[in-house]
Amino acid sequence: MGTEDRQIAYRAMIVELSSKLTDKELGSMKFMCKEIIPNRVRDSLATSLHLFEALEERNKLSATNLEFLKHLLKTGCNKREDVLLIVENFERGNVRIVNQCIQQAMDIDTHPMQESGRVFNNFHLLFHTCLALQLYFKQFIVFLVIQMLLCQ
Repeated sequence: MGTEDRQIAYRAMIVELSSKLTDKELGSMKFMCKEIIPNRVRDSLATSLHLFEALEERNKLSATNLEFLKHLLKTGCNKREDVLLIVENFERGNVRIVNQCIQQAMDIDTHPMQESGRVFNNFHLLFHTCLALQLYFKQFIVFLVIQMLLCQ
């Protein structure tokens, strides 16, 4: 998987992960970042996407550096298997995250939905779903070309 493709898959994984986290879990994870993110910055982080972005800026999170994220999820989310599985699937290059994005996109209506006091823009999720699908189809086309070359 190329660097750009891995970044696209990473972003899709982060969006998927963010959609699963509650406000309480976000608060716990922010608390665990006290030594990494200054108070004034930490207090301004309204969503888990903002938290993940702050961790990226401090080199604590990237497509190739997921250890701190897994630590946060294990401790801040009471070892929720579903959120850990999202990260593990990305690490293994599993296309399950693409399938989850597709399923969520199929459930999208045109109105923003209310969840835990925050408004999520469904079009944002749909955009990242399209990016994940682009990655999947690129890999599929490469696979088909290789198969055709082997058959000649």
